[in-house]
Amino acid sequence: MKEETEDKSSGKSKFNIEYQELLLQIIALLNSNTLTLDLIRLILKKIHTFTEIEAVAIRLPEGEDFPYFCSFGFPAEFIKTEKCLCARDENGKTLRDSNGNVYLECMCGNVISRRTDSSRSYFTKHGSFHSNNTSRLFAEISDKERLAFSRNYCNKAGYESVALIPVKTREKIIGLLQFNDRRTNCFDTAFIEFFENLTRVIGFAYRGINLIDSLKSYEQNLLTSNQQLKASNQQLSNTEQELKASGQQLQAADQQLRANNQQLRASVM
Repeated sequence: MKEETEDKSSGKSKFNIEYQELLLQIIALLNSNTLTLDLIRLILKKIHTFTEIEAVAIRLPEGEDFPYFCSFGFPAEFIKTEKCLCARDENGKTLRDSNGNVYLECMCGNVISRRTDSSRSYFTKHGSFHSNNTSRLFAEISDKERLAFSRNYCNKAGYESVALIPVKTREKIIGLLQFNDRRTNCFDTAFIEFFENLTRVIGFAYRGINLIDSLKSYEQNLLTSNQQLKASNQQLSNTEQELKASGQQLQAADQQLRANNQQLRASVM
């Protein structure tokens, strides 16, 4: 993590100045790139490079679950093991709470589902979780205090410093930004508060991506509908022409029948 040192000339910490630069870089990314999910990857890569935290990842919604969308620094086995959060019974059926909502496991599930308590030192008022020593934390707190079934896989994988920060669009949680490091004491209050604010920018970008995707989908549906309408009109025009041709054939047949009747009368006389 970037060291916090005092900038005597300005009275501001070097930490704050550097993180302001990171924010400006991310805003520049937003302004210079098309709003697609690749932009989220670019932002996460920049965060990983800047913070020098060992591993970072972001979870985004997919159906009722919140799998990892992208990550940097995590082993492939970790991502595979921890990809999904939906709790399931022994038959593989998704577990739900009393309101019918999918039950999301582990501390990630706590944060995304708002099962947090800011009176506890490891949760913030914003709804984030953070620990600079997960071995000590989980040795001290009870299963009940963890608020949900905890796989504790981060600690088992050797990560001592873990921070889980909700990604919000306005007040709706749509994902989670995760920091893991095997070193202890990687986070301070300034770090957590900065990324609690930055995740709002990520949430804004994600919301814009969804709006654009929705507009593209609407445009495609409209184009498909127009094509279907043109095909229907063409089919109707073809049917009209066929009916007209059939009418002409019937008229010609009627005329022929009249002519035959006249010939028959003439031959009888």
